[in-house]
Amino acid sequence: MLAGIVKDAALKWIAGGRPRHGVAIEPKWSRHFAEHIGVFDSAHMLRSVTKTIRSKRFIAGALPLQPQQISKRDRKRQQRVLIQKRRFDKALKATDH
Repeated sequence: MLAGIVKDAALKWIAGGRPRHGVAIEPKWSRHFAEHIGVFDSAHMLRSVTKTIRSKRFIAGALPLQPQQISKRDRKRQQRVLIQKRRFDKALKATDH
C-alpha cells in the first residue's frame, strides 16, 4: 500500500514538472514516512555523503548498529515460541466465552 502511495505521489511530481521541493505525500500518509522522498540523482547522493561525513556521529564512530544475523536454530526457536503464544492466546479467548 505504501509503495502505491509513493508511486502516485511521484507520478504527480513528474506531471508537475519535477519541482525542487520534491515529492509531496498527502498529509494523512506523511507520518508513515521517516524522510523526504525524492530522486536519488548525483546531486542528492553528494549532499547525502557530505552530510554523513561531516556528522559528529560519523566522526565519533557511533554509526547505527546493523541487525545481527541469527542462526537457523534460533529463528526456528523464535517461531516455535510465537506459535505457542498464539495457541495460548487462542485457548485463553475460548475460556473467556
